[in-house]
Amino acid sequence: MAGLFLLAVSSIPTFYPAAVPVTGTDGIPLLKPDGSPVTHRDLAEFYRYNTPAFSFLAAGFCLFVWWLIRAVRFLYGRKGSTKY
Repeated sequence: MAGLFLLAVSSIPTFYPAAVPVTGTDGIPLLKPDGSPVTHRDLAEFYRYNTPAFSFLAAGFCLFVWWLIRAVRFLYGRKGSTKY
């Protein structure tokens, strides 16, 4: 489980999209009331690069929950059940 977490951490790229100014229909950058430009980040490429890391983290979380259920069943198992 720790290996899966390390694999997820190592697969996260350092890429993060730059902020791009939003322009109006006339091509002039839009400004906020305080005078700073309105910016936008296109995160589609960021999420596409991070998909493996998200998958590994989700799998690690599922394995942790599975292990936790097994540990609880082992420690506080059903004493009356003798099927096995």
